[in-house]
Amino acid sequence: MDLTQIPFHSLLGLERSSKTGFVFSFPDDEKYTNHIGIVHASALTSLAEITSGECIVLLSKSLPFEIVPVVCRLETRFKHPAEGAIHSRYLLKDEEFETCARRLEARGKATLAVEVEVCTSNGQQVLTGTVNYFISKK
Repeated sequence: MDLTQIPFHSLLGLERSSKTGFVFSFPDDEKYTNHIGIVHASALTSLAEITSGECIVLLSKSLPFEIVPVVCRLETRFKHPAEGAIHSRYLLKDEEFETCARRLEARGKATLAVEVEVCTSNGQQVLTGTVNYFISKK
């Protein structure tokens, strides 16, 4: 599944990031700004949540059955105002990914907490967060 092709993500203008080590980005565009000219908090949060979904796509591909992932909690911390293009990445240890896959296979359900980060083009961290998923077999 290509997350850039999901209708809502397309509406937002989601792109694959051209920056090494990052997954997705929103371009430098006025449509992402708020009334004071910085990137809107909802744009930052949307990019973070979408990025966590890339982990779910990878998990789904590694399993011999379909899954139903649902975000059950989203926690973010805004670090600095963002201007211009923004880029995102997830941070997940291999052991957390493998533990989730094993639990899904054994119990049919699991949880997964995906750490996310959004940065400006010059690398300044503007948001950190955790997206928690409840995942079950379909």
